[in-house]
Amino acid sequence: MSKRQYPLIYAKVPACLMHIAAVIIALIGISLMYLNNNFGKGLESLSIESYEDTPGFYEQLRRDVNDIFKYVRYRNVFETDGKIDYTKPMLEMTYGPGDERSYSLNYIVEYTKARGFYLDDQFQVSGTSNANFEPDLEEGYVEWKAYDEIFSGSAETESQNFSSLEELSQEILSLLGEYYSICNRLLNTSSNLYFKIVYSNPGNKDLVYTNAPDLVPEKLRTYGPYIYVSGESAVVNSNLDSSSLNITSLLSAYNPYEDSNSYYMVLAVDTKFPATDSYSIAAAKYQESRKLYLAGCILMAFGWYFHWPPSSAS
Repeated sequence: MSKRQYPLIYAKVPACLMHIAAVIIALIGISLMYLNNNFGKGLESLSIESYEDTPGFYEQLRRDVNDIFKYVRYRNVFETDGKIDYTKPMLEMTYGPGDERSYSLNYIVEYTKARGFYLDDQFQVSGTSNANFEPDLEEGYVEWKAYDEIFSGSAETESQNFSSLEELSQEILSLLGEYYSICNRLLNTSSNLYFKIVYSNPGNKDLVYTNAPDLVPEKLRTYGPYIYVSGESAVVNSNLDSSSLNITSLLSAYNPYEDSNSYYMVLAVDTKFPATDSYSIAAAKYQESRKLYLAGCILMAFGWYFHWPPSSAS
């Protein structure tokens, strides 16, 4: 190779390195877009600035609304005067003529523990059968279950006219775990979701279910997304797409007073996110993913431009 060719080679090296760098930058941009929760949503993900306007927010809120009404049912099953009551009867079974037995929550819990089953720190049923106990296969006729109304109309319980105590005790333990899980997430720890349900009837004490006793309709607009539903009005006061939450039908269905429409529910999400919960975590992740997606778009466009500049296309 002659000395005259060296300058030409040296001149091409920077250009080649620039093209390689442009390709790497474009690939980094594509990776940021692809490895991101907003991939496939296009520019729509950039146009939605707030997490509370996203489908993910509504999906989380729907799950929580369903859990709130589960809590209403579970509280009637497991509590007395607002506190869990282990003396409450859970089951009544008949094993033969004159052999009728009633089982309290405390008996069920001790029965399952003795057989090696318990609730773990995630309130899930865990454990294995205790080898010291023979399987309790004796079946009885189920006269009554405290939680029948939770599965009203469901084949999950209606088909079980005959069952064993061992099977039903694990069913009750599972429901107790779900009750604990909902209470722990929405009532016993700080939450950005506030709710209050009140059922009233003349001559009866108001039934109140809430994690924010001071929550009133007048304060709702100070939080962010909110909804106020009253049994005495056909109008839903809300800045949410409330139709997808099914609150009106749930609130009516769970009314214990058939002859009264004096009930209401208020619900709000504090979008200042003072508490660390599923909403604040999801909102932070959403904002971070928007930034990454935008950075990916810019890097991809930058790399594409310098690898295939407009002049090269002509």
